[in-house]
Amino acid sequence: MSQAAPAIPEKLFFKIGEVCDIAGVQAHVLRYWESEFPTLAPQKNRAGQRTYRRRDVEMALRIKELLYDEQYTIAGAKKKLASEIRGGAVREASTSMTPKAPAVIPAAGTRTHVPLSIRPNTTPQRYWKSWSTPTW
Repeated sequence: MSQAAPAIPEKLFFKIGEVCDIAGVQAHVLRYWESEFPTLAPQKNRAGQRTYRRRDVEMALRIKELLYDEQYTIAGAKKKLASEIRGGAVREASTSMTPKAPAVIPAAGTRTHVPLSIRPNTTPQRYWKSWSTPTW
């Protein structure tokens, strides 16, 4: 049931009608997908018209493929896209050639600074002292 991917013209910006023709869906469907899928977010120009970039057109085609060809639900397509994006980010990070800095482990018996906000149930001693009698 999967068809060949339609050719996307070499342009910087596309209007909603052009994206509709490329994707083969109506404008109200694209607008609905924009409200459901945060990854499909075209910018608006000064006149308020949606301007899609190439990545937006590719995302619209991927959403259409998931919903129409692979029969995913909206929720299922959201999860699938999120896992694809996470998987792509993890894959890119793991293939980078930059060496990672070694973890520094403090020697036994040395004290490290832990911010007060993450210490469990600790209150500075000054709050426990009586407020009525100055200690200086």
